[in-house]
Amino acid sequence: MRPVLISAMLVSNSYNAVAATADAMQPTFGNTVVLVGADKLQTYTQFNADGTFVGRIPSLNYLYNGTWKIDSSGNLCRWFALPVPNRAQPECNSFTTHSVGDTWSAGSVTISIVQGTL
Repeated sequence: MRPVLISAMLVSNSYNAVAATADAMQPTFGNTVVLVGADKLQTYTQFNADGTFVGRIPSLNYLYNGTWKIDSSGNLCRWFALPVPNRAQPECNSFTTHSVGDTWSAGSVTISIVQGTL
């Protein structure tokens, strides 16, 4: 009986983690996350509920895509389909839920969630 109970608890905890991930990322779905670096370079990323993302760096005419998940430490981790210069694989950063219209700073980077896709 114990193994069944433990398995049921693990499945339940996994489901709750997936639900929490979807809830945390919900404001980004169908919208654009805009990052502006200290060098004023802008990136636009659209996250999808299926765990994928697409993005672009307009000034460099550069497109990227890959998959994402929230790890057990609450970090947003992205795996790029093609290696991106100077980026870890996966690239994991601290994550806090924000709403459409919010703008905040993470070090020298300014981040916004803009309604719709840019």
